[in-house]
Amino acid sequence: MSAPWGIRNNNPGNLIYTNIKWNGKLPKEQNKDWRFEIFIAPEYGARAMIKVLKHDIEKGKNAVPALIEEYANKFENNTAAYINTIYQDLKVNTTAKLLPTTNTLRLLVLSITRVENGGNYSSSELFDKAYSMI
Repeated sequence: MSAPWGIRNNNPGNLIYTNIKWNGKLPKEQNKDWRFEIFIAPEYGARAMIKVLKHDIEKGKNAVPALIEEYANKFENNTAAYINTIYQDLKVNTTAKLLPTTNTLRLLVLSITRVENGGNYSSSELFDKAYSMI
């Protein structure tokens, strides 16, 4: 059985293709995916995911529902289940306001990767490597 799409693309958060010039991003002419970013190694995809999450929290999407609704659109995801998974994994209640601390970002990356790819395809070691590149 092959790895999920996000893992094969070194994009554990399944970030949609944009014109952002992420470090480690394959150039458009080499990207064979019609929809998602492809990175040269998983730490670059995790780094981009960390930066997106940190930015969204800092711009006010600091409640789990607001963050996940921004991150994972409703037409592709069971947003309510996604949000509940994040609550459980972060061990926060429905009124919690997230801060972009290293630990919160780590838990978000691990949880989102699991939801997006249907399994545990990330690790604290991958997060640490990606975070050290910011």
